[in-house]
Amino acid sequence: MKHSKLILLLLLVMRNTALLAATLNIPAGHPRLWFTSPAELSQARSWYASNPTNPANDDYLGMAFQSLMTQDPSGCQQAIQPALDIQIDTSQVSSDSAR
Repeated sequence: MKHSKLILLLLLVMRNTALLAATLNIPAGHPRLWFTSPAELSQARSWYASNPTNPANDDYLGMAFQSLMTQDPSGCQQAIQPALDIQIDTSQVSSDSAR
């Protein structure tokens, strides 16, 4: 469940990046949003190698996380459209769907 929340956050950030493209600067040499260093990403991948998951066909967040851990882009490709399809009402003070 914790991984799903992290992946959802990443996908939401990725979706909203297009809206913030004029002001958001993610360096090409360091595009990571979850892991702030190559060492952290390597450590996570080592952990995942011993603790693999098998996401369900509709677990797009799990697919994206698995894709990052295994360096197989197919999971991310399956998760992109559902992430882009997320609609969040921004006309209110807060948004329950964004929590």
